[in-house]
Amino acid sequence: MRAAVGGGLLAATIVLVLASCGPVPQPFRTEGLSRLDNPLLTVPGGEGVFVATVEGPEGWVGQALATAMSTALRGHGVVAGARWANRNALELRGVGYQQLHHDRPGELVMLWSLVRHDGTVLREFETRNTPPTTFWSDPTAPVFRAVADRIARQVVNWIRSDGSPPLRLAFVPQTGMPDGRGSALAREMSRSIAGTGLVVVPGAGNADLLIWPRVTVTALSGGTTRVAIAWMVRDRSAVSIGRIDQEDVLDAGTVANRWDDVAGEIARAATDALAGLARSWRAAAPGRPGGS
Repeated sequence: MRAAVGGGLLAATIVLVLASCGPVPQPFRTEGLSRLDNPLLTVPGGEGVFVATVEGPEGWVGQALATAMSTALRGHGVVAGARWANRNALELRGVGYQQLHHDRPGELVMLWSLVRHDGTVLREFETRNTPPTTFWSDPTAPVFRAVADRIARQVVNWIRSDGSPPLRLAFVPQTGMPDGRGSALAREMSRSIAGTGLVVVPGAGNADLLIWPRVTVTALSGGTTRVAIAWMVRDRSAVSIGRIDQEDVLDAGTVANRWDDVAGEIARAATDALAGLARSWRAAAPGRPGGS
C-alpha cells in the first residue's frame, strides 16, 4: 500500500519511510498519517461525540477550541460536533491550562474526560502540545485549527482504545550525540505518543519493544543542515520488527539553536507510524501484550 504524504511517499511496509519538505517550524510534519490504518474510524456504538466548551481559558476561547476540535475529529472519521448532540452521544470534556518552562516554550496541557449520556466517566486522559506562540496572545481560527489537529490524533487513538494494557516502549539512547539531542528526541516522542496505546518506561527490562533513535546531522553548503533520523524498533529478543526513517534539510541555525523545537516536530511526524507498527506487531501473534 502506498499513499501520498506531504509531497513524498509513505511506504506502509515493514520499513516505514516518512519524508517531508515542509518549512520551519514544522519541517517534519506529514499529512494524513493518522489514516494509516482504520480509515473508517467510529466511536463506540456509533453514538457520536459532543465536544463541550473547553474549561480554563476565556469562554470564547474555550468554545472556539471545542469547535476546532470537533472539526478535527470529523477529519479523522469521528462523528462529532460542538453545538449539537443526540440523546446517546458521548461527551468529550476538556480542561486546559498553560504549563510554563524555563528552557522551552509553554505547553498546552489538556485534561480530557469521555462521559456517557448518563454521566458515567468512561475514560480520562491528558494531552500535551506546544502551540504557536500566538495561541496565548492573539489566537485566530487557523491557530485553533492547528492546535486541534495536533490534539485530535491523540484523542482519536484514545477513544478507539480497546482497553488493552498499553504497549511499553524503552528508548535506547544514542551515544556520542552533542548537547543532549538524543535525550530531547526521546523526551519529545514520549510526549507525542501519549494516547496512542503506547507508554514509555525506564529500562529495557520493563519494555515490550525497544526503540533505537539514530540521528545523523550533516552540514551542507549555504548554511543548511541535513537531519536524518532512523527509529529502529526491536522486541526484547533483539529481533527487528521495523524501522521508520525521516530526513529533511533545515536552516543550520535552527538545528543548532532550536533543537527542542525540531525534536518535537520529528516526534509528532513519526508518532502515527511508530504506533501503527507497534499495534501491528501486537496483533500479529497470540501471547504478545494485548494480542489476539
